[in-house]
Amino acid sequence: MESGNASSQPRTAFNFIDNFVYIQGHMERCDFGLVPCPNSCGAEFEKRFEEKHISDDCPRRTLVCEFCSAKVHTIHSTLYIVILSLVWVLRLPVLPI
Repeated sequence: MESGNASSQPRTAFNFIDNFVYIQGHMERCDFGLVPCPNSCGAEFEKRFEEKHISDDCPRRTLVCEFCSAKVHTIHSTLYIVILSLVWVLRLPVLPI
């Protein structure tokens, strides 16, 4: 039996378990593994693109209103601007969200 040659070592259940644990740990840390969007938009992307997705691409990303600093999801931003415009036109008091 040659030393250092993995193929010459007998396969056992322990080798299988060790490999499984190693692969499982690698998949949790790997930047190329697929992850779901933390905002639950339904998208899946490689872990390395998570920050870009959340800040630029996610339809459920949060924007800050330039008028009142309220945090608004992009899917609601158009409606929010319309409501804010009506409030301004009608001179209604702005209530905090």
